[in-house]
Amino acid sequence: MRLLAILFLFLPLGAFSQKNEIFQIDSLPKEGILLDKGWKWHAGDSPDFAKADFDDSKWEGIDPTKDIFDLKNLSKNGDIFWLRLPLFLSQSISKESLIMTIKQSGASEIFLDGKLVQQIGVIDKDKTQIKAISPGREPFSLRLLPNQLHILAVRYAFQPNIKYGTHFANTNSVLRVKINSLKSWHIEDQNQQNETNWNIVVAVIFATLCVLYFAFYLFFPSQKINLFFAIYNGLQFLPYGFSGFFTLKNVDFFYGFSNILIFTAVIASSFLLLAIYRLFEQKIGIIFWLVLILGIFSIFFSLYNYQWGWVVFGIGFNFSINLELFRIAIVSFLKNKKGAWIIASGGFIFCVSWILFLYSNTKGGEMELISNFSYALAQIAIPISVAINLGYNFAKTNISLQQKLLEVEVLSSEKQQILESQNEQLDKLVAQRTQELKASQAQLIQSEKLASLGELTAGIAHEIQNPLNFVTNFSEVSGELVDEMKEEIEKGNTTEVKEIAQDLKQNLEKINHHGKRASDIVKGMLGHSRNSTGEKELTDINAMADEYLRLSYHGLRAKDNTFISDFKTDFDENLPKIEVVSQDMGRVLLNLINNAFYATKGVKSPLVEIKTAGVENGIIVSIKDNGKGMSEETKAKIFQPFFTTKPTGEGTGLGLSLAYDIVTKGHGGTIEVESVEGEGTEFIVKLPIQTI
Repeated sequence: MRLLAILFLFLPLGAFSQKNEIFQIDSLPKEGILLDKGWKWHAGDSPDFAKADFDDSKWEGIDPTKDIFDLKNLSKNGDIFWLRLPLFLSQSISKESLIMTIKQSGASEIFLDGKLVQQIGVIDKDKTQIKAISPGREPFSLRLLPNQLHILAVRYAFQPNIKYGTHFANTNSVLRVKINSLKSWHIEDQNQQNETNWNIVVAVIFATLCVLYFAFYLFFPSQKINLFFAIYNGLQFLPYGFSGFFTLKNVDFFYGFSNILIFTAVIASSFLLLAIYRLFEQKIGIIFWLVLILGIFSIFFSLYNYQWGWVVFGIGFNFSINLELFRIAIVSFLKNKKGAWIIASGGFIFCVSWILFLYSNTKGGEMELISNFSYALAQIAIPISVAINLGYNFAKTNISLQQKLLEVEVLSSEKQQILESQNEQLDKLVAQRTQELKASQAQLIQSEKLASLGELTAGIAHEIQNPLNFVTNFSEVSGELVDEMKEEIEKGNTTEVKEIAQDLKQNLEKINHHGKRASDIVKGMLGHSRNSTGEKELTDINAMADEYLRLSYHGLRAKDNTFISDFKTDFDENLPKIEVVSQDMGRVLLNLINNAFYATKGVKSPLVEIKTAGVENGIIVSIKDNGKGMSEETKAKIFQPFFTTKPTGEGTGLGLSLAYDIVTKGHGGTIEVESVEGEGTEFIVKLPIQTI
């Protein structure tokens, strides 16, 4: 694919002479002979026009190698017309094997001396059936006898409604017949094949770059610039791929497909320009929009302007966008942008190659190879430089990462000892802080015990007062009985003495009973205040619950004489004794009962209920109140350490946490809470039965 539109004149054709409008071939130059003189044409259709002896003296002369729009008299709407040319071959080239190549813009039937020798395309009186075909480099054998006049007649018609153009430097001759020797045709065909090969090379390069950039985009989706480069290279592959791998002989399809390729080329170039702008962080300005507008304009101009439409796109837009890419690279290079010199080098190579291409085309076939090479190099210079820039950036990034890795390794080795030393210090500090935390924890637990003991003090004082009153009263009565007994002894009334002695004995038993009761209360108080021994013993849970219920109630009454609440018990009389740590379980019951009474403050008709019941392999103790209840959020945190619903200064937040640990970890039981906000709360403690 080359910009052949810039070629101005064909090279001279070598030695031939024309006498009496006969095209005489005396020799065959290496580039072949173009049959451009001696032709006549006539509108209409008749089989006689093909005959060698037909008189065409009244027909008009024509050069069918000219552009179809330069020949105004020819009908382009499908009307059939004929072309005739007399040929004479000299004896000097009679031994040559002659090859005829044909390029045309319509459909034709070729007759030699009245015989049909070739049909190219479809000619039909029904104009809708006409199909224009151009065989391009396809050769046809031509049997010409020396020293004999031959008549070459061509029946011809244009396919209607084809939108002809000079797309991709295409020329639109009516009929371009060229005669070569077999040897020279091979040479020319090889030159044209070289052009095709260059197109294939360029197409493969674009396809490879498309896959490469798309792969980079898939691995790094955030780098959308790689997607732009992938789209550009994919769209650029289309024109070079089709021109390299396919031969489009159908004239109508060729021009339709060419219009699509012009559109894709403009889109592709726009993506490339946008990607370069983003690569070098350039602001989109007036130049970008002018180039883009020129591209859009060239699409429509190539459709509607036959002669200059392609030039605007193929030379104007193509050169402008590459020049803008070169300019951006130069500006970025001057601003020390990374990799800008690579793109600038690609732009420089483009400019040099483009100038060399234009120059080589003015020299004709003698610089065909240079022309093909320079054109291909101009097209891939900037895309290749972009790919090299990508590799350069990855290399720089890799080197930077390796340097950072080396720095990290050095830094790691230098700081390893520091870290080890710091770790040792941290270990010591953690151990020290752990001991301090354990001590603080023990103090907090002891504080919680003392706090609960303080709450018990008033209740204990109330409870211990009763047995002490009994001891005092019976002691006083016993003293009076002793005085009476002395009097009766003096009287010698032994019977009365015995009765008084019996009463005195009963009083002493009662004093002993109430003294032990007071002693038990004191022992319970001391046991509650001391640290638990951890030893389990059989315990009557009913008695424990009853005792702590009364102690809790009287303790709260002593602290606040306005406090009042009903309480009741529902104990299972058949409840077995179970093995528990009595001090710990007493703390659990006391904490739950205190909380229940506290929750009933401000409630009309406050009530706390304690129930016990035997269940399979265990017992349950339920402490229920009709207080304000808890929300779901509070229920989720109720057993967490230091969480409390009491005002600041009234609770430590350790009571329920310790109770949970005592029941679950210390006794293998469970403690659950059920609560409805505004209705009340119930704690259910389940303990397993473990008999000694």
